[in-house]
Amino acid sequence: VVIKDKELTIVQFLGAMAQHDLHHMEQINQVIG
Repeated sequence: VVIKDKELTIVQFLGAMAQHDLHHMEQINQVIG
């Protein structure tokens, strides 16, 4: 169970990073556009 919890935390962390990257890319696109 502990391993699953850690894996879930990693997945949530990667998901948050992915959303942050997408938001950052949107800002870059707005600056370029």
